[in-house]
Amino acid sequence: MAVCVRGVVLVFVGGHNPFRVGIAPARFPRVARRSQPWALLRNPFGILRLPPCLSGVLAHDGGAVKKRRRLFLIVIGVGVLAGVLAVVFRPAPEPEYGGMRLSEWVDSISGAADRPGRSKERKEAVEAILQIGTNAIPFLVNSIGYEEPAWKTKLYATVNNLIRHAHPSWYLRDKRLARQRVAEFLLAAFGQGAKPAIPELTRLLNDPKASASATRAAAVLANIGNAGLPPLLGRLTNHVANPILRMALVNHIGYFGTNARTAFPIIQRFVADPDVYVRIAATNALRNIDPKALEKATAQ
Repeated sequence: MAVCVRGVVLVFVGGHNPFRVGIAPARFPRVARRSQPWALLRNPFGILRLPPCLSGVLAHDGGAVKKRRRLFLIVIGVGVLAGVLAVVFRPAPEPEYGGMRLSEWVDSISGAADRPGRSKERKEAVEAILQIGTNAIPFLVNSIGYEEPAWKTKLYATVNNLIRHAHPSWYLRDKRLARQRVAEFLLAAFGQGAKPAIPELTRLLNDPKASASATRAAAVLANIGNAGLPPLLGRLTNHVANPILRMALVNHIGYFGTNARTAFPIIQRFVADPDVYVRIAATNALRNIDPKALEKATAQ
């Protein structure tokens, strides 16, 4: 038989008490009853009493054990959650060329642009990324989608105004913003090879929360060729509150020349735009698309 006394498990074989442990019946009535010889018939080796006995040990320290158990479960839960988040938000593996990751090549281009006399390094990086080919497009499109938070823009401007007095060449910059500019340049360099990026670029262009990323997406679409014209026209036909984006769309569509004749009546509406720069862009775009039609419209 098994007896649990203040966390100590005593096994009495054959239902007897070989160690003559004194057990007060009044205080431990169940233990006293099970220490009798006839207990052998009900539980020969006392094994059936072990689970309740061990649960009794927990009962003795009830509050402390529950706290430790709760803390243990919390730690396990946090660990599992951290593992799941690490898997879900793990960045996609980057393509490599010449022993360097794509992001390293992109950063080398932005670094070379900030320092004169490094055009050779910049050219080498551009050629390396073009060698990676279309595998680089998802990373570059993702870089274009970055929007610098307003608080970071203000913080960097304030800090740079202070530190430039100490050294004119010292300044802080947003690394992801630098990547965004380089990504636009590289995707434009791909030309028609960037066609696989059209769906994602179109999504950025129509994102109401996008500002700089939408303008850069428009520039890339214009460099893709005729396949990039429909998304530009589709965005311009909807309300565009940002005058910078309106001007960019009108300019880019104008670069298509006679291939964008169907856009003439759409762009014509922007000749009377409230923003003077949009009006100028619209006039120039109409002149590129169909100069004779512009003369007729002006004469009327």
